[in-house]
Amino acid sequence: MNIVEIKKILEKNNNYLRQTFHVKELGIFGS
Repeated sequence: MNIVEIKKILEKNNNYLRQTFHVKELGIFGS
């Protein structure tokens, strides 16, 4: 794997984590 591929994977993971945390926050504030 090269650096570009690793960066892409890290970006995907970061986006996924942001989305899940955002959903959790909305759930907490919504309840």
